[in-house]
Amino acid sequence: MLTSVLQLHIVLWYCKMATKAEVSSSSQYSSDQLSETIKDRFLKPLLFPEVQRDTKSFYDEKHDIPIPCLQCDVVFDDAQARETFLQHSFTKHKIVIHRVCDIVSYKCYAEYWKRRLKENDITQLTPVIQTNPETSDPPENFYLFSDSIPEDKELRLFLQRKRLESLLEIQQQEREDTRFSRACLFCSEKFIGNRKSLFQHMLTAHNFNIGQPDNIVFVNEFLDILQQKLDNLQCLYCERTFRDISTLRDHMRKKQHRRINSSNKSYDKYYMINYLEMGKSWQ
Repeated sequence: MLTSVLQLHIVLWYCKMATKAEVSSSSQYSSDQLSETIKDRFLKPLLFPEVQRDTKSFYDEKHDIPIPCLQCDVVFDDAQARETFLQHSFTKHKIVIHRVCDIVSYKCYAEYWKRRLKENDITQLTPVIQTNPETSDPPENFYLFSDSIPEDKELRLFLQRKRLESLLEIQQQEREDTRFSRACLFCSEKFIGNRKSLFQHMLTAHNFNIGQPDNIVFVNEFLDILQQKLDNLQCLYCERTFRDISTLRDHMRKKQHRRINSSNKSYDKYYMINYLEMGKSWQ
């Protein structure tokens, strides 16, 4: 018997070899058939108003729980919920979810397909991929959920739009928040009520460039992270640690390291461009 890891590689290879036309013909709906009526019937009843009570699952993995199994009563709600959900789906139910990086909320995605699978056999909704390894074991059937299925693609896009809407609301609230009060990361000057003026000051006075201030969201959390790094005597760009603040400041000035490291993915959360379209980046 093939191991789970080897099985997964084989299935993903079949996914890549399958054409979009083949996948679409196996799904229940074509692009034309997925009309506004179908969207209203399947998407809106699931996501409204339940999801609106807590939109944090759209942008914070810690809040993206519980995640239900698509086909059984198991629920995943721990710190590794996403990973165990995917592993369980594959090993227990032969379900492969392709391009999970494009799924905004595993919780909402799983709730949607769980409801659909209660009403329909899985073979009516997804293409079936049959492996045929050179072993004595019989071929195995795997079920592929991917954005090549029009209904799945529409669901992913819908969740992306809801995430963007919730983040735009947060960003607008931050801009209108007159209680903002923060000192510069590099000097003692203090700024009240206007986040943009703080970022402009750090650019002109200290040559610290984080990009367009209007592109930032979760400003306080973002600044807290930068301040913590500096308090720990860590360079914001190369992320080396120094023995004292004077040495750190000299290093950042001489090496022109008064900027953040674009390869550090932990900063992606704070740039709106990462939420506008899958694949885009602030880098």
